Amino acid sequence: MARWNRKTSITGRLQTTLLFLCFVLTLLPSLGPPLVRVFALRTFSTPDGTVWSGALGYCTSTACSRASVGYDLAAQLSIPTTSGPSSASAQDINAATRLFLTLPLASGTAFLGIIVSGTGQHVGTAIAAALFGVAFSILSIIAVAVSWATLRAAASSSSYSSSSGVGAYLLLAACVLSGFCWVLGVVECCLARQDKKRRDVEYASVGSKAGVTGLAYTQAHAPFIVHAAPVGHH
Repeated sequence: MARWNRKTSITGRLQTTLLFLCFVLTLLPSLGPPLVRVFALRTFSTPDGTVWSGALGYCTSTACSRASVGYDLAAQLSIPTTSGPSSASAQDINAATRLFLTLPLASGTAFLGIIVSGTGQHVGTAIAAALFGVAFSILSIIAVAVSWATLRAAASSSSYSSSSGVGAYLLLAACVLSGFCWVLGVVECCLARQDKKRRDVEYASVGSKAGVTGLAYTQAHAPFIVHAAPVGHH
């Protein structure tokens, strides 16, 4: 039976592919307003026109803000500076937009996961890729929860009509796919463990037929194992 190799296994290829999809699905919303309006997280209809909100800024019908961590969305939606029983204040909304940074951070985590998942072939790579999948899941869940809660609060505080943008659906899809990434990582770790046990049994079986112990046969056929020097010899 052939030795388990992550680069040729179906689970390894699937995990790398899913990480790539997660990277793309979070990269596009990260490049939304103020860069690309079509990937906005939410759109607002105001008397002055449409406002597209994104991870790092916003766009109006006439101009776009500068890309930054946190931005003044409240001013574009005429949100009052004081909070009410069912509305948030302008300061709260603007402060919450800083947490949108989790979206590009999730995209960067998925990119690193692709590099790790696509270059290694041993069980350590599977474990590392699974950890990157878990980290991406956490960041993407936070990004979904924060963006949805903040922009919904902005909509209710401004009393303007709004709707979820393309970026919000892409982010939600990435969040769902991320769960499969680390599940595949766990499956790969189990497969690698089973392969190691199988090879140990094979070494022991062949070694016993040759009149040596399984450990001696393994050491003789595994040059990467350092042989310990006998006690008393220098």
